[in-house]
Amino acid sequence: MRDFIAIDFETGNPKRVSACAIGYAKIENGEVTASNGHLIKPVGGHAPFQSKIHGIKEENTFDKPDFGELFPDIKDIFNFPLIAHSMFDKQVLDALAEHFDLSLSVEYFDTSAMAKVKLPDLKNHKLKTLVKHFELPKFKHHDATEDAIACANIFLKLQDGTSKESPPLRSDDKQEFKRLIYGILADDEVDYKEACALLYWLEDHEAIAKQHANLYMTTKAALADDHLDTIEAAKVKRLLMDINPSGPLLGEVVVFTGALMIPRNTAAALAADLGCEVGTSVTKKTTLLVVGDQDVEKLAGHKKSVKHRKAEELISKGQSIRILRESDFQELSGI
Repeated sequence: MRDFIAIDFETGNPKRVSACAIGYAKIENGEVTASNGHLIKPVGGHAPFQSKIHGIKEENTFDKPDFGELFPDIKDIFNFPLIAHSMFDKQVLDALAEHFDLSLSVEYFDTSAMAKVKLPDLKNHKLKTLVKHFELPKFKHHDATEDAIACANIFLKLQDGTSKESPPLRSDDKQEFKRLIYGILADDEVDYKEACALLYWLEDHEAIAKQHANLYMTTKAALADDHLDTIEAAKVKRLLMDINPSGPLLGEVVVFTGALMIPRNTAAALAADLGCEVGTSVTKKTTLLVVGDQDVEKLAGHKKSVKHRKAEELISKGQSIRILRESDFQELSGI
């Protein structure tokens, strides 16, 4: 996908509806053709913790329009597919649409989630880390416009070598919850923004919040003072790990191909223990392909199996599929 809008919100307080800045970058045929940003009078005003992060205070926004007043001037950007770095910005947009009674239906893609699948070996997948990894221009973090431009360039880099088709949308709530947990735990820490995203998601999914009431109440209490200290972060992380302590493959949809060193049913059982859903064929839901040793003569002259070739075809169309050797899978499994 080479035509889209990248967006970034900054919030004035812990409530997702409290947008105090929006930045966006327009991309046409893979090039940034325009960018802009606006300060916004936030619902609920400003809190010290958020102001410390981005530097936006009451004195900067008291005479600015609220989002409902600004919307007519920027509504055209929501006619494009939207790209942002985490689900946080989607949650902010949803909250704003509900609060101001705006009719919005957007196609949304998360570069943080994409990077965690495509670049699993990075220490973390934060915006600054990915900018450095891809050797992109330096930028002012937490400036909404500069963050949006950085996000746009990261999305383009993540698509290098792929087709222009859009990646698939997320699956059901349960699977989405697993992926949210996997994303939070990917860098082995829980930060303030991730905790907020988790809380907002649980508030929007009452059935899962009730099922994991301890996680919901602990996260809500931790954020009650608009701050997340190291002890609170550790508590939230421990509860997330308890949902599935194995973590590394949480929420993956895995398919096995080739001659494995261990029986196929054993491999499937190990994958299930690691939090995976096991598939029999490569589909649009597949996120992980585990490849065993292959006998080329048994593959109709091809060096890769039908499943392997199918996975690479889907990757070329923008689907996020990670390919692991069986030895790497066994290492993750602890055998």
